[in-house]
Amino acid sequence: MELDKRLAKIKHLRNKVDGILLFRNDPNFFYFTNSRAEETFYYNFSKPIIISSRFGAEQAKEGWIKKIKVSDVKKWTDFFRVVSSVVGKKDVIGINKSGLSASFFDRLKRNIHVRDISKALEEARVIKTAYEIKCIKRACSISNKVFDEVKDDIKPGITENEVAGLFELTARRYNTKLGIITAFGKNTRIPHHVPTGKKLKKGEPVLMDFSIAYKGYLSDVTRMINSRLEDRLRNIMNDLCPMIKPGVKTSSLELFVRKKLGSDEKYFTHSLGHGVGIAIHEGPWISSKSKDVLKPGMVFAIEPGIYMKNEGARIEDVFLMTKRGKQKLS
Repeated sequence: MELDKRLAKIKHLRNKVDGILLFRNDPNFFYFTNSRAEETFYYNFSKPIIISSRFGAEQAKEGWIKKIKVSDVKKWTDFFRVVSSVVGKKDVIGINKSGLSASFFDRLKRNIHVRDISKALEEARVIKTAYEIKCIKRACSISNKVFDEVKDDIKPGITENEVAGLFELTARRYNTKLGIITAFGKNTRIPHHVPTGKKLKKGEPVLMDFSIAYKGYLSDVTRMINSRLEDRLRNIMNDLCPMIKPGVKTSSLELFVRKKLGSDEKYFTHSLGHGVGIAIHEGPWISSKSKDVLKPGMVFAIEPGIYMKNEGARIEDVFLMTKRGKQKLS
């Protein structure tokens, strides 16, 4: 069972903690429950449960966890009373501190003994299961189809917002959700530009960075139109591809790209890439500062970019690392 495979990845933590608590809006909550319910996951290395309000109970039942503890939770004291009913007084509970606000963490540690296990949780998600890989492949396949269906409608006079809308509508037809950055002209020099009502002029470059969500798993793809910088980035990507193989330090990949850019290296203002899964940015980290090493089962995006004064460009593709080498998914 898929859940058992994931729980097995954190069994070693029982030497450090007595149980694990994960809360709403934490990607790790979805990872272990396959549920979007805004509730709480608890695992004591025996049986996982979801602590739920009455409001969220039905949605919680749609996930993998069948044991649901339903309680009336109307204020903080109620919540911690319910948590205390499943957590032992002397138990040390592992949490993802990086996913909590300072105020919530402060309340939490006043009520139970906690230990941050955020790094271990991130590491558990780095190597994908067969099910995860299947979902990400499907997300990437849909991304390819969506772009092919939309690209011919991107003509002078259309706005950045309208292009974003076309992508979103087309993605919905595949029963998926989509997040997108669209940028025209000078706006392409801003890596995370927010789409506006700017109209496309003839010959202007177009940047589209979009992510399809399929069963909770993501793609991350960037495409260019009318970019004088794209060929250069494509050539660099082609030169880089033979280096992408098991055992390679991810830092060496970014250093290679920066060397290829030469004097224009200063216009490459972000890291080369990142893992892709249930979060758009997760491990492994493809950066000159990273200590990660490529291993079979990793899924990651590579995105070289150049952002000059009047124009920017970025291309991005998703890769799966296998025992035999890389597999390009987008």
